[in-house]
Amino acid sequence: MADRYYTSEQLLLEKWINQLGWRTNLEVSFPPYSVDIFCPDLNLVVEVDGPQHYKKANNKRDEVLKLKYGCNVLHIKTTNIIDEKEGLIKEKLVKEFEKIKNTLNKETGDIISG
Repeated sequence: MADRYYTSEQLLLEKWINQLGWRTNLEVSFPPYSVDIFCPDLNLVVEVDGPQHYKKANNKRDEVLKLKYGCNVLHIKTTNIIDEKEGLIKEKLVKEFEKIKNTLNKETGDIISG
């Protein structure tokens, strides 16, 4: 098995997501893509967007992840993580988690919590 390299931004964002009560996996493969962070309970992909990310490529990737794998996708800018805008990012994550939980609860009738 090859060693994996995780950025400091991925590790910090993963920590914040875990503090909110959600499990995460780093660098998960969704062929032909690999995603930064995956929250399996919500089928949520969280992408850390640095300067190398391009909106057009992200849109195509997001579409494949949604249509082929049923994933929700959330983008967090690297600069926000570097600046440690923890409160801002956690607020954005909580809103996304709630939106997804509400959708899943309506679809399944089950109560999903984190």
